[in-house]
This record gives sequence, C-alpha cells and structure tokens, in this order.
Amino acid sequence: MDGMQKARLILGFFDADPAAGAPASAVLARVEALFGERERAYVERYRDPAVRMMRAEGRLLLADMLSLAAYPLPVRLTRGKYGRLLCQDENVTFSLTYAARPFCLLCVGEGCPPVGADAETPGTDLSAAPSVRAFSTTESLRIREVLQASGRQAAAREVWRRWTVKEATLKALGTGLSVSPELVDTGTAAARGITQVCGRLFAWRSLELEGRFLSMAVPLEEEALLAGAEIRVLPRSLI
Repeated sequence: MDGMQKARLILGFFDADPAAGAPASAVLARVEALFGERERAYVERYRDPAVRMMRAEGRLLLADMLSLAAYPLPVRLTRGKYGRLLCQDENVTFSLTYAARPFCLLCVGEGCPPVGADAETPGTDLSAAPSVRAFSTTESLRIREVLQASGRQAAAREVWRRWTVKEATLKALGTGLSVSPELVDTGTAAARGITQVCGRLFAWRSLELEGRFLSMAVPLEEEALLAGAEIRVLPRSLI
C-alpha cells in the first residue's frame, strides 16, 4: 500500500446474500479473479453446495472490505500453521466467520495485530448449546445464575454469547479450537473484557448484530482498536 496508514479495524457484513440469484459458477469465477485459481480450488473442496457458496461469499465480503479500506486488489491469500486463511501482506489481518451469512473483521494499516471474530446464531435449546465442559468454574456459575433467574432460553443465549468470545480469542491467538476453549475464561463481564490464554492477554468485545452474537478479540496492547472499531453494512455485491 502506498502511504501506509494507521491501523484501522473494521467489522463488516453484507446487507443481503451477496450471491442471491447468481449461478455458483459466476460466484466462483469472481473468487478466482480476486484471489487466484488456488483459492477457488480450495473453496470448491467443500462438498456441501450451501457451505461452498457461503465460503465463496466470505471471500467476496473480504474483497469488498479491502476495497472499502482502499487496499489494491487482487490479493494473494495463504494459510497459517493451523489452516487459518491469511493475507501475504503483514499490514493486513482479518478473521472470517459464518452464521447464516459471512462476517469479516479486517485490520488494515501499519503494524496490524492478529484479530479474531466469531459469530453464532443463538439457539434457545440449552441442551443443544456448547458443552459445559468448555466453560470455566466462574463461567459455569454465571450461566447457572442466569438459568435460575431467567430460565433455560436465557441461559442458552448466555452460553452462545460466551462461546463467541472464546472462539474469537482463540482465532486471535492463531490456534483456533486446537487449544481447549475452557482455557479462555470470559469471567463475569457482558460486553467487553480481558482474558488470558497460553500466557498471552487478549481484549475482547461482544455485540449483538442481525440477531446474532458476534465477538471480536485482539492482543491486549491493541485494545484501543476495539474501542474504535468501525461497523459497516456493505451493499450487496453484483456478480
């Protein structure tokens, strides 16, 4: 990028399904034009057509957000140690997450830290929520308090909200769920907080958007980025 800008954190999602009405071949061709043949081939490895299209739409969202941040396209993507999708430019970091539609947390600018995002559509069935084994004693007590005060549906929502914080933090760590989510203790905070995992401190922020819980995480020393994160609803892409 010419004239390197200060790091900027943007959370974005489409206002509608970006591939609605478009043939899969056209969507995949767009992915190839933006990110290369190898990335198209990777997306095509998903056997379920719905999952394949969702992952393709995630790439289109990433491209639109890079354009929003005035980053030149096309770009080349690579994969890290745990299979995480990365940009070859160290001044771009991002995290894609999917909950019926793609969401993207993008950092562009000088010295961008690793970032993590996770979105979940909260169910109301507590028995279908993530296992209690994924939560610390402190978290389990808080979930039990919500259960006793407000019932099973509220407790299920509490579980899903805390789960998004755990996944976002582990994505920012760079390991994903190869590290046990129980090690990420979200404490008693509701909207934002600090957690430690594998000897590193992370700041997190939790939101409710479009009927989904979405959490973002960055290394603690970059906490100011979270406070200033932009939230953008992008217009539907035309294929």
